[in-house]
Amino acid sequence: MRVKTLLVTWHDRQAVWSVDFSRVANIMATSGADNCVRLWQFDRESLTVTYLCSLGRHVRSVNVIRFSNNGTYLASAGDDGFIFIWKKDEQWSPPADSEDKECWKTIASFQAASAEFYDVSWSPDSQFIAAGATDNAVYIGGLKPNRWVDMKRDHTHFVQGVAWDPQNLLLASLGNDKTCRIYSRNGTTHKHHFTLKKNISSRGIARSSVITQAVTQENKPSKSDPNTVEHSPPPVPQIEANIVQLLPSSEGSASGKSTTTEKSLAEAQPINLPTNPPSTASTTASSAPSGLEDKSDSKYRQALFADESVILSFFRRLSWSPDGKLLCTPSAVYMDIQGATPSFSTYLFSRTSLKPLFHYPSPQFPSLVSRFNPRFFSKIENPYIPIHQYRMIFAIASRKAVSIFDTAHPHPLAVVENLHYADITDLSWSRDGYTLAISSADGFCSLIDFTVEDLGTLLPESEVPKFTNDAEGESEEGAATLSSGEQAKQGPNKKRKVEVANSSKETPINPLPTPVTSITNLIPTTTQAPASTQTTIPLPVSTPVPIPIPVSTPNPLPTHSNPTNSPSS
Repeated sequence: MRVKTLLVTWHDRQAVWSVDFSRVANIMATSGADNCVRLWQFDRESLTVTYLCSLGRHVRSVNVIRFSNNGTYLASAGDDGFIFIWKKDEQWSPPADSEDKECWKTIASFQAASAEFYDVSWSPDSQFIAAGATDNAVYIGGLKPNRWVDMKRDHTHFVQGVAWDPQNLLLASLGNDKTCRIYSRNGTTHKHHFTLKKNISSRGIARSSVITQAVTQENKPSKSDPNTVEHSPPPVPQIEANIVQLLPSSEGSASGKSTTTEKSLAEAQPINLPTNPPSTASTTASSAPSGLEDKSDSKYRQALFADESVILSFFRRLSWSPDGKLLCTPSAVYMDIQGATPSFSTYLFSRTSLKPLFHYPSPQFPSLVSRFNPRFFSKIENPYIPIHQYRMIFAIASRKAVSIFDTAHPHPLAVVENLHYADITDLSWSRDGYTLAISSADGFCSLIDFTVEDLGTLLPESEVPKFTNDAEGESEEGAATLSSGEQAKQGPNKKRKVEVANSSKETPINPLPTPVTSITNLIPTTTQAPASTQTTIPLPVSTPVPIPIPVSTPNPLPTHSNPTNSPSS
């Protein structure tokens, strides 16, 4: 595994708000507070990038950029309330005195009259795009009609993340109102019309006679000027980037077994929570914090996501797994019983029940970004999450750290900390699945390059799940996500097939990852990011925990000051 912070003036040393790799070429796009989108040629062997061109139609900060799934288009959205759809001009040839090597032109544009866009997501067929905005709406635009085709106003605060289901049937949004909303597509003719299916905001936990007051903060985060980003001096002369790659322990986690291993993912359901009350509490039940009100005689409702006083970021980027069976939602909080101290976490939801199956604790800071690897990897025996045909890998970023997980192990494959001075803003995997790009508000981007020994081998193309991406049906790989009740409603002619593992095909078991000894010089020697000496230091890494199991050492929600590097309003 190699880690490198690139010595590149990405966006005139202003904040880099978003990064994305193309699915069909070694091209990386970035956007920032300088109102520009820039394209770069990526070379994995040397972990370097070469400037290709700049796209400059935005007049304010560009908060997010995303390549379409077919690699043809690039969407950019920002504080000016515009979404531009770009396409490469194949007929253009660069002039002799031009620094640009490519030319991309806008083929479509969408505008929200009085809103800013924080996140976008493409439909699997690359014909529609969903966007989350500050007017509490989820917009859906179509390329062929070149206009908004649908809009949902179910959120009560900013929509900071959107994710389109790879099976083209669901759309997820995550907002500042502490709610994740799941929309389902209407019928077989309107691919772009969605109906609200479920609001995910809280869950029932064991009742106690007393509860603990949640940490709140009166100061609201404010945006800075779009054209400038202040770089606060580091508190210490150097920053250490700590990297640890872990082997499974010699106990039960070594085999990756869990209580739900024998079940299919479609059958896995959360187990009843413990009922033992906490030993200590500070307030009475009448002082319940907002969002944790009692709505049941038997259970106490715990908010699943943190509010804006705790998540001091304008991005909550959620993501679907490449097969559409799992949804990873950052900016979450977890509490195992009424009165317990809530801790930062990231939830992994099942597509079937739309209930959290596992949570991944964040020891120090709330998680802000989750991104699944687009590639499938070969299976291993006894996976931690009961998906037996393949493995999927995903990254979770908090303000200062990035953790790499897969569906086969109960522990992170790697943890990288303190790569940047300012908050991490976005993540993206390369098209081959072995390189992860990280953008930061300090004006720099980093790359983490993995090997086959780190992540394992890719799943053969013949075994990769296929999706029809139409309204009439799913692939067999995704069919098991429907419950038996939903199958009955479909009728005998549309009954979905249940996924069955093919035991006749034997896939080589991947070797376990090996530890990394040391990595040096991760921070570039510049005025913006001073050099540092790197060492490998064992980290107290938290492991994903099934929802019924309480976190052993929950961390209280800290009180932060206003963010210094946020996109401007």
